Amino acid sequence: MPDASIAFIDEIFHNLRVYLVNKAIYVSDRRWRKSLKILQVSAYTNSKDVIDEWSCLLLMHFMWQTPGQFYDFTDWFIDELNLNVSATVKRIEKLRLVWEDKLFEDYNKYTHKTNMHGEKLYITSEGETTTQHERVSLA
Repeated sequence: MPDASIAFIDEIFHNLRVYLVNKAIYVSDRRWRKSLKILQVSAYTNSKDVIDEWSCLLLMHFMWQTPGQFYDFTDWFIDELNLNVSATVKRIEKLRLVWEDKLFEDYNKYTHKTNMHGEKLYITSEGETTTQHERVSLA
């Protein structure tokens, strides 16, 4: 891991420790070590050589002790890491809309055979038509 990344992580961990002490939240040394391992795994699985600020967001999910502290952590991490959350939220919303359109298009792409009551028909492994959908293929 390059020196700049180590300095970045040291600074984040130090600032987080100060924040936790001020909030009277105890985090064991074991949890700190495990947190660093999780950040390393996150960087590796995202094909990155270093831990970045987006990986550090994982810390907010396992440093709190009561559910109410989670939202304080969220605000602290956004401020500490100088994240442009609004742009990311807009991008995710745009991706969601595109995927919903694609799913709707794919769902309506195929016309399934139905009986006179409008129930979908399926073909069993024996080749018979049925309205039962377990372990059969669409007609």
